[in-house]
Amino acid sequence: MVNLDRQACLMSLNNPARRVVYLLWAGLVIGGCGTAHGNWTSLLNGSQRDSIESDIQFPLEIKWEINPSGYWGFRSSPAIYEGTVYIGTITGILYAVDARSGNVRWQKTVPDRIEHSSPAVDERGVYVGCENGVAYAFGHDGRELWTLTTGAKIECSPIVVDGRLYIGNKAGDFFAIDAANGKPIWQTKCNGPVFARPTVADGAVFIGSEGFHGGTLYAFETGDGAERFTFRCGTIPGYDQTRGSIYSAVLHAKGRIYFGSMDGLIYCLDSATGDTVWSRGFDKGIAGSPAMANGIIVIGVQDRHWYGLNATNGETAWKHATDRYYPNLRSPVIVNGIAIVQYEYQVLGLDLQTGEKVGNLEFTAEDGPCDGSATAVYGDRLYTCTRFKLLCLGNKP
Repeated sequence: MVNLDRQACLMSLNNPARRVVYLLWAGLVIGGCGTAHGNWTSLLNGSQRDSIESDIQFPLEIKWEINPSGYWGFRSSPAIYEGTVYIGTITGILYAVDARSGNVRWQKTVPDRIEHSSPAVDERGVYVGCENGVAYAFGHDGRELWTLTTGAKIECSPIVVDGRLYIGNKAGDFFAIDAANGKPIWQTKCNGPVFARPTVADGAVFIGSEGFHGGTLYAFETGDGAERFTFRCGTIPGYDQTRGSIYSAVLHAKGRIYFGSMDGLIYCLDSATGDTVWSRGFDKGIAGSPAMANGIIVIGVQDRHWYGLNATNGETAWKHATDRYYPNLRSPVIVNGIAIVQYEYQVLGLDLQTGEKVGNLEFTAEDGPCDGSATAVYGDRLYTCTRFKLLCLGNKP
């Protein structure tokens, strides 16, 4: 890894040669950890439209692990900023961990569980929702910046974009919050609980609801929360009167949005109008989120398969069978042309073009099953959560 003193580089940018060295350093060792893609600021790091380029490759091994206080560990996924991994636990502890060494930098206890809400980070700090209905903001030093009581349990994973934090709660309230002070900029109501992670693109924030009477995809204008469009999902296979909930985060690419529903369909809509471009049906529901690279969408379905779909029309390019229902709960991340997915007791790599297994890393009963929503990528490491541990994975020598 490149070893340069950051402050010395910053103080010498008036020297053209040193400026080049600094720019190379900034691109290669962001936050003291070799990376080609920067920080991992939220669950799935926003919309994945291209393969992440990294030195990660199978076979993998565990580089370090964190065993949290209390019996239960993690059901969310980590965020990473400038060399620090942030993750919350079911027992209500928010951890800040050195990404390279695994040393705990600080930890904070909140009054209730941080279960399904994955943290979001920016230059100010880290933001997370708690099951007591409160959104918390902490500085990168662990100092509490602000809290906002939303009135209902938070299991939504927030996202922070351009100084605004977007988050929803189980009562269907959805907020755009000033990340600097915790004051709501606007607030609106969805037709049911909001669990999905929001997506911000094209001047809108896209969010799906579980729905008291069925899932709905909303597009709200980022400026004032005005409704751009809504889209109702279909009925759940085998349950003609029950519409499918949306737990999937929206993927945005080239004026289109893609998301899955428990109605058994993955949808492709025009991001400006909400008009259907195409939809593809399955026999079971979809709760995980899609990722895309090289024109292939990867998604897990409750029919025990991972699928690679043509992004243009939704046709199947490949499918990969599993022996569990877990794929519908997890989301892929595409690294070096490999779809990295997790379910049960393993992290699995699938070739993006063929769906063939590239490699896997199996966990033990002591580690626990992969309850985290997805892996996070930072430099040449993967970070993932099991029921009992936060794990850092790297190349096996």
